Amino acid sequence: MLVQFSARFRLLVSAAAVRTGLAIGALAIPALQIAATPETTASGAAAVTTPTTVSTATAGLTTATRPVALMTTPMLERFIRPTTPPKSLDSVVSIIYNGNRRLAVDPCNCIAHITGGIDREATIIDLIRASGAPAVLLDAGGFLREPVSPPDAARAECLLEVLRALRVSAVNIALPDLGLGLPALQKFGETFDMPFVSANVLDEKGGQPVFEPYRIVPAKLINGKQVRLGIIGVTRQVADGVTSMPRARVTIADPVGAIRRYLPELKKKSDIIVLMAYYKREDAGQLLRALGPDCGIDLAVSSEMTIGQTRDYYLNNFRIVDGIPLVSTWMEGRTTSHLMLDVRDRGTTVVSNKLIEIEQFIAPRSDITTMVATCKARAAAQ
Repeated sequence: MLVQFSARFRLLVSAAAVRTGLAIGALAIPALQIAATPETTASGAAAVTTPTTVSTATAGLTTATRPVALMTTPMLERFIRPTTPPKSLDSVVSIIYNGNRRLAVDPCNCIAHITGGIDREATIIDLIRASGAPAVLLDAGGFLREPVSPPDAARAECLLEVLRALRVSAVNIALPDLGLGLPALQKFGETFDMPFVSANVLDEKGGQPVFEPYRIVPAKLINGKQVRLGIIGVTRQVADGVTSMPRARVTIADPVGAIRRYLPELKKKSDIIVLMAYYKREDAGQLLRALGPDCGIDLAVSSEMTIGQTRDYYLNNFRIVDGIPLVSTWMEGRTTSHLMLDVRDRGTTVVSNKLIEIEQFIAPRSDITTMVATCKARAAAQ
């Protein structure tokens, strides 16, 4: 029987419960690890170290230090495992997706339910990659927040440096991301070798794309088959249509036209086409309907948050629009999501999708914690 932790699960447990283990119904859950010696397991690019408490690297950088009973690696593997995992990973490629980060690298300052922390997100990403199936990390746009303030450039550097360390395959340029201006974005791209994409952010005259319109990401399945993912990105326009952004000195073209312009190339160069769109979920559905069910897109990821909905609305982030799977992100790095695509000769099928709340009982990846602290110290010294 598979252990599934509720999204509302809190580690408000007594010392006795921690020592002896918890029981949910008739199913015993092993005691949480609060040993004096940290547990370290190899996972992906770096080791995942489970300390006895969760603490910020330097005082005052995030929420207050709290003693937290951390999940052991086997428990975390069960926590992030899809509710209906595929029988075999031989023909599966994993898509790990996020967006609308709004510069967040720390846990949220929420009163009732603290989630987030990009160092904990890194632990989840490592465990997904450790499954052996190829995993592609995508950011669907919105890494900046509106309105942009002067300190945001330093915060953006910190976030992008971490995304580079996490080996992100594509980052969509969203409307808020243009707020720093085009020179700053281009400098970020060069400094961090950031795989920015946008098919509808064009030069000031509206002629050529400023960033790569799409990227081709190769992946080798466990069964040995080589597949190519074509990742294309667009952002919504400002309300009055084709709109010039004076600060960024760019033109935001019609997304439907931009996507249609590049789809023929993508179909020739890739086996799977993934659209990243900085749109609200409902508007992304309209975008897909405008493109039509036979456009060739295998998966769409929307990243602009629809404000004012219920919790269940955000957690249930998968739908089908005209035959195209559409998923959506949350905000500020409070969650990450894992979707599995089964790639066979007869076509591509979504076999599972899970939005994972980044709970504080997930151990942070220590090198990312250090990287974030170093970035912040460097920014504070400027």
